[in-house]
Amino acid sequence: MGNKNSGFMSKMSIKQKIITLVVAVAILIMSTSIFIAVKDIRDSLMTANKNKIAEMTEAAYNIIDDYKKEADSNILTVAEAQKMAMKKNCGI
Repeated sequence: MGNKNSGFMSKMSIKQKIITLVVAVAILIMSTSIFIAVKDIRDSLMTANKNKIAEMTEAAYNIIDDYKKEADSNILTVAEAQKMAMKKNCGI
């Protein structure tokens, strides 16, 4: 196999080895920072989407509940209330 000192790193000066180490560590730190930032952005977007879905679901439920109350108090027929609730919910 030969001499131990024939490898790539053995041909580099101490200064070159230190610079290589510093660059490698900097790349590792930047890569880790980018990964963490992307994960945080993704988590924030997912939370925002979940909140929007919850708000839309609540709004649809409230519309349906209002028309159900009108049907229960005979202000509208059940069929009218259902039709109006569907029409209004399609706009959400």
